[in-house]
Amino acid sequence: MNKGYKEHLSYIQDFWNDVLNKGDHVIDATVGNGYDCLYLSQRVLNENSGYVFGYDVQKTAIENTIKRLSKTLTPVHLKRIKLFSKSHETFDEIEEENIKLITYNLGYLPGSDKTIKTKASTTLNSLKNAITLKPQYISIVSYSGHAEGRIEEAELLAFLEQLPKNQWTVSWKRWINRFFFPSVFLLENRMN
Repeated sequence: MNKGYKEHLSYIQDFWNDVLNKGDHVIDATVGNGYDCLYLSQRVLNENSGYVFGYDVQKTAIENTIKRLSKTLTPVHLKRIKLFSKSHETFDEIEEENIKLITYNLGYLPGSDKTIKTKASTTLNSLKNAITLKPQYISIVSYSGHAEGRIEEAELLAFLEQLPKNQWTVSWKRWINRFFFPSVFLLENRMN
Protein backbone atom coordinates (compact mmCIF):
# COMPACT_ATOMS: atom_id res chain seq x y z
CA MET A 1 0.00 0.00 0.00
CA ASN A 2 1.15 3.52 -0.72
CA LYS A 3 2.86 5.02 2.35
CA GLY A 4 1.03 8.31 1.76
CA TYR A 5 -2.39 6.70 2.21
CA LYS A 6 -3.86 6.62 5.71
CA GLU A 7 -6.96 4.96 7.08
CA HIS A 8 -9.06 7.20 9.32
CA LEU A 9 -7.58 6.00 12.64
CA SER A 10 -3.98 6.40 11.47
CA TYR A 11 -4.87 9.78 10.05
CA ILE A 12 -6.33 10.99 13.35
CA GLN A 13 -3.44 9.57 15.39
CA ASP A 14 -0.95 11.40 13.16
CA PHE A 15 -2.88 14.59 13.86
CA TRP A 16 -2.73 13.94 17.62
CA ASN A 17 1.00 13.26 17.38
CA ASP A 18 1.50 16.60 15.63
CA VAL A 19 -0.44 18.71 18.14
CA LEU A 20 -0.06 16.98 21.55
CA ASN A 21 2.83 17.03 24.00
CA LYS A 22 3.54 15.58 27.42
CA GLY A 23 1.66 17.56 30.04
CA ASP A 24 -1.30 18.49 27.84
CA HIS A 25 -4.89 18.12 29.02
CA VAL A 26 -7.32 16.31 26.71
CA ILE A 27 -10.93 15.16 26.69
CA ASP A 28 -11.99 11.91 25.05
CA ALA A 29 -15.71 12.63 24.68
CA THR A 30 -16.55 9.05 23.61
CA VAL A 31 -14.21 6.53 25.26
CA GLY A 32 -15.79 3.42 23.72
CA ASN A 33 -13.52 0.43 24.41
CA GLY A 34 -10.64 2.67 25.51
CA TYR A 35 -8.27 2.45 22.54
CA ASP A 36 -8.22 6.20 21.88
CA CYS A 37 -8.12 6.97 25.59
CA LEU A 38 -5.06 4.74 25.98
CA TYR A 39 -3.34 6.30 22.97
CA LEU A 40 -4.02 9.81 24.25
CA SER A 41 -2.87 8.88 27.76
CA GLN A 42 0.42 7.54 26.46
CA ARG A 43 0.86 10.71 24.44
CA VAL A 44 0.18 13.33 27.14
CA LEU A 45 0.72 11.83 30.60
CA ASN A 46 3.92 11.84 32.58
CA GLU A 47 4.55 11.47 36.30
CA ASN A 48 3.87 15.10 37.13
CA SER A 49 1.57 16.54 34.50
CA GLY A 50 -1.05 15.93 31.88
CA TYR A 51 -4.67 14.92 32.32
CA VAL A 52 -7.12 12.83 30.33
CA PHE A 53 -10.84 13.23 30.92
CA GLY A 54 -13.10 10.58 29.38
CA TYR A 55 -16.86 10.32 28.88
CA ASP A 56 -19.20 7.58 27.79
CA VAL A 57 -22.90 7.07 28.36
CA GLN A 58 -22.47 3.30 28.58
CA LYS A 59 -21.17 1.82 31.82
CA THR A 60 -19.68 -1.08 29.83
CA ALA A 61 -17.53 1.38 27.87
CA ILE A 62 -16.13 2.88 31.06
CA GLU A 63 -15.44 -0.60 32.47
CA ASN A 64 -13.71 -1.70 29.25
CA THR A 65 -11.63 1.47 29.23
CA ILE A 66 -10.54 1.01 32.85
CA LYS A 67 -9.45 -2.57 32.09
CA ARG A 68 -7.51 -1.49 29.01
CA LEU A 69 -5.79 1.40 30.78
CA SER A 70 -4.96 -0.68 33.87
CA LYS A 71 -3.17 -3.31 31.78
CA THR A 72 -0.74 -0.77 30.29
CA LEU A 73 -0.41 2.36 32.42
CA THR A 74 1.29 2.82 35.79
CA PRO A 75 -0.73 3.71 38.91
CA VAL A 76 0.83 7.20 38.79
CA HIS A 77 -0.54 7.69 35.26
CA LEU A 78 -3.93 6.21 36.15
CA LYS A 79 -4.36 8.92 38.81
CA ARG A 80 -4.17 11.50 36.03
CA ILE A 81 -7.20 10.04 34.21
CA LYS A 82 -10.78 10.93 35.16
CA LEU A 83 -13.58 8.88 33.58
CA PHE A 84 -17.27 9.81 33.72
CA SER A 85 -20.13 7.42 33.00
CA LYS A 86 -22.42 9.97 31.42
CA SER A 87 -23.27 11.65 28.14
CA HIS A 88 -20.70 13.80 26.44
CA GLU A 89 -23.37 16.46 26.10
CA THR A 90 -21.92 18.63 28.88
CA PHE A 91 -18.50 18.88 30.47
CA ASP A 92 -19.65 20.14 33.87
CA GLU A 93 -16.75 18.38 35.63
CA ILE A 94 -14.13 20.33 33.67
CA GLU A 95 -13.38 23.64 35.36
CA GLU A 96 -10.14 24.51 33.66
CA GLU A 97 -9.59 26.35 30.43
CA ASN A 98 -6.33 24.82 29.29
CA ILE A 99 -7.74 21.89 27.34
CA LYS A 100 -5.52 21.22 24.34
CA LEU A 101 -7.76 18.71 22.52
CA ILE A 102 -11.29 17.37 22.65
CA THR A 103 -11.85 14.29 20.52
CA TYR A 104 -14.96 12.40 19.43
CA ASN A 105 -15.22 8.96 17.85
CA LEU A 106 -18.91 8.86 16.99
CA GLY A 107 -21.21 5.94 16.34
CA TYR A 108 -21.78 2.92 18.56
CA LEU A 109 -19.65 0.89 20.95
CA PRO A 110 -17.95 -1.88 18.92
CA GLY A 111 -18.97 -5.33 20.10
CA SER A 112 -22.07 -4.16 21.98
CA ASP A 113 -25.68 -3.10 21.44
CA LYS A 114 -25.72 -1.26 18.11
CA THR A 115 -29.02 0.40 18.93
CA ILE A 116 -27.16 2.60 21.43
CA LYS A 117 -25.27 5.16 19.39
CA THR A 118 -24.37 8.81 19.38
CA LYS A 119 -27.08 11.12 18.14
CA ALA A 120 -26.91 14.38 16.25
CA SER A 121 -28.71 16.40 18.93
CA THR A 122 -26.45 15.39 21.82
CA THR A 123 -23.30 15.58 19.71
CA LEU A 124 -24.15 19.13 18.61
CA ASN A 125 -24.89 20.13 22.21
CA SER A 126 -21.57 18.61 23.20
CA LEU A 127 -19.70 20.54 20.51
CA LYS A 128 -21.33 23.79 21.57
CA ASN A 129 -20.19 23.13 25.14
CA ALA A 130 -16.76 22.00 23.95
CA ILE A 131 -16.24 25.31 22.18
CA THR A 132 -16.88 27.20 25.44
CA LEU A 133 -13.88 25.38 26.98
CA LYS A 134 -11.71 27.03 24.31
CA PRO A 135 -9.67 23.97 23.36
CA GLN A 136 -6.90 24.50 20.88
CA TYR A 137 -8.07 21.53 18.78
CA ILE A 138 -11.12 19.34 18.27
CA SER A 139 -11.07 16.11 16.28
CA ILE A 140 -14.13 14.15 15.22
CA VAL A 141 -14.38 10.75 13.54
CA SER A 142 -17.86 10.45 12.05
CA TYR A 143 -19.42 7.16 10.91
CA SER A 144 -22.12 7.39 8.27
CA GLY A 145 -22.62 3.64 7.85
CA HIS A 146 -26.02 3.74 9.56
CA ALA A 147 -29.03 6.04 9.26
CA GLU A 148 -28.40 8.00 12.48
CA GLY A 149 -24.74 8.38 11.51
CA ARG A 150 -25.70 9.95 8.18
CA ILE A 151 -28.02 12.40 9.94
CA GLU A 152 -25.35 13.15 12.55
CA GLU A 153 -22.68 13.80 9.92
CA ALA A 154 -24.97 16.07 7.88
CA GLU A 155 -25.87 18.12 10.95
CA LEU A 156 -22.23 18.26 12.04
CA LEU A 157 -21.24 19.56 8.63
CA ALA A 158 -23.97 22.23 8.71
CA PHE A 159 -22.92 23.34 12.21
CA LEU A 160 -19.18 23.37 11.50
CA GLU A 161 -19.61 25.31 8.25
CA GLN A 162 -21.15 28.14 10.29
CA LEU A 163 -18.29 28.52 12.79
CA PRO A 164 -16.66 31.97 12.49
CA LYS A 165 -13.63 31.68 10.21
CA ASN A 166 -11.71 34.25 12.24
CA GLN A 167 -12.02 31.94 15.29
CA TRP A 168 -11.93 28.41 13.84
CA THR A 169 -10.21 26.63 11.00
CA VAL A 170 -12.24 23.54 10.05
CA SER A 171 -11.28 20.77 7.65
CA TRP A 172 -13.17 17.68 6.56
CA LYS A 173 -11.46 14.58 5.18
CA ARG A 174 -13.57 12.04 3.33
CA TRP A 175 -12.69 8.86 1.51
CA ILE A 176 -15.03 9.40 -1.43
CA ASN A 177 -14.77 6.02 -3.14
CA ARG A 178 -15.64 4.04 0.01
CA PHE A 179 -19.34 3.95 0.69
CA PHE A 180 -20.14 4.97 4.29
CA PHE A 181 -16.46 4.97 5.31
CA PRO A 182 -15.72 7.17 8.35
CA SER A 183 -14.78 10.77 7.73
CA VAL A 184 -12.69 13.09 9.90
CA PHE A 185 -13.30 16.68 10.97
CA LEU A 186 -10.37 18.65 12.36
CA LEU A 187 -10.84 22.01 14.08
CA GLU A 188 -8.20 24.47 15.18
CA ASN A 189 -8.98 27.36 17.49
CA ARG A 190 -7.33 30.42 15.91
CA MET A 191 -7.80 32.47 19.09
CA ASN A 192 -5.33 30.35 21.12
